[in-house]
Amino acid sequence: MEIIAAIGIVAVLLTIFIIGYLLNKKVAKPEGCDDDIECLECKNTFCKFNKNKDDAADNKEEK
Repeated sequence: MEIIAAIGIVAVLLTIFIIGYLLNKKVAKPEGCDDDIECLECKNTFCKFNKNKDDAADNKEEK
């Protein structure tokens, strides 16, 4: 019985996540929000907006 309850809770949480993701995807971008985000001081190389990682990759290829 406990396993069924655990599976049910996981299913509910997954459903809430998927519905939230889909609803968030439909929301229009607010006015004044730039497409070009400058993250020159950011050290997070895994961020998709970080342009420093692109520059670092270009510098490695040139060497």
